[in-house]
Amino acid sequence: MSILKQLLENDVITAVPGMITMNYKGCTVVPKLLNDGTLLWNKKIFSSASNFSLSFKQLINPALTSDNGLQSVLYNGIPLFTYVKLLKLDLAIADEKACTET
Repeated sequence: MSILKQLLENDVITAVPGMITMNYKGCTVVPKLLNDGTLLWNKKIFSSASNFSLSFKQLINPALTSDNGLQSVLYNGIPLFTYVKLLKLDLAIADEKACTET
């Protein structure tokens, strides 16, 4: 399951239009986050934030070979990586609660 799908299923983020953005060298794009955790941009579906960000950045810098989409792609102006950390913290707290309740 993709990270974006996990974030959606755990209600850390929602698929609200305009919440996902990315800026690279002064050019900002707004892909659409779909409910299945994929990103739609320029009539293409991307399975991860990294696939999307690399594809976009290569239009400006074709020599680029990799990118960390969780750092590059923003949700509500905050890097997706921050939301991943929140999800991991929430899951760890839930696991701890489950252990103490048995």
